[in-house]
Amino acid sequence: FKKAMEVACFRTISILDSEGIVFSRLWCMYELYATLILRKNESVSGLWAVYTSHQHKFTWDGDGDVYSRVDRDCVAVGIIQGGAPCDIYSKRTRARESFFPLERILKSQNIA
Repeated sequence: FKKAMEVACFRTISILDSEGIVFSRLWCMYELYATLILRKNESVSGLWAVYTSHQHKFTWDGDGDVYSRVDRDCVAVGIIQGGAPCDIYSKRTRARESFFPLERILKSQNIA
């Protein structure tokens, strides 16, 4: 399994289900450990992204740039270290990630 993580440059995507049980799975925790801890020994940057299904309407005014306006229906949202490739501005990253349902994160950590 570590070899697979090495090939993937210690990049991990976690799909957070509505019950937030992903982090109770041993292999999911190992992936995070490899991405956040082991990668330091390998001198690679690693990357962790968390996605979940969540229907919402994302509207972005383009922050004054008419060509970067967004108005679309979405079925998922993710939190990505450093932002997603579609995030032109950090304000857009913040706006997009604001739709991530906090209650799922809290459930996954047994906080809620």
